Amino acid sequence: MIVGEDKYSIAVSGGDEKIVEAKKIAYTEANQECANQGKEILVLSESRVRYGTIDLTFRCLDKDDPEIQKTPVKEKDSGVLIEDQRQ
Repeated sequence: MIVGEDKYSIAVSGGDEKIVEAKKIAYTEANQECANQGKEILVLSESRVRYGTIDLTFRCLDKDDPEIQKTPVKEKDSGVLIEDQRQ
């Protein structure tokens, strides 16, 4: 779902026992959306909401966009730090 210019949101439900699978699907779909545009993904937020649903908000940016170097995002429900290791 498009929520703004170059800004998207995706929610994937896997149930509490399949939250890892839901997260994998959300990131795969988000990465594919950006790749289809020839761009890189920048995750703005990730949250686990009711009943094992992952809500991912991201932007698709050009590879040389300075925003790609943005500070890592904290996962809202657990405080887990997601760090981008791309060089």
